[in-house]
Amino acid sequence: MYIDFKELGVKGVQLELLIQELMLLEGLDVHWEGIGPDNGKNLVVTEKVNGILDLYKNRWVVQCKHTAHGGRSFGNGEKLNIVDTCDMINAGGYLLVCTT
Repeated sequence: MYIDFKELGVKGVQLELLIQELMLLEGLDVHWEGIGPDNGKNLVVTEKVNGILDLYKNRWVVQCKHTAHGGRSFGNGEKLNIVDTCDMINAGGYLLVCTT
């Protein structure tokens, strides 16, 4: 399957909503942070894990970078504040989604 991410809007909101829908299909609890300053978190995802002894929840920060229209890759030069962003909401995981 080939996905042309240039079909998504330039600003990246459609990418965030696409990822949200994919995660909802997987049965995850997803909260979209909306448009505006989000401190590096576009989606907050809560995963319910059935552990050996008990059910527990793991929270993830999902950050989406939509650079398909610019013709550039998201690379090492980009500044990400992963630890602080995860600490802000007590997240135990981080996922970066890129379109290039």
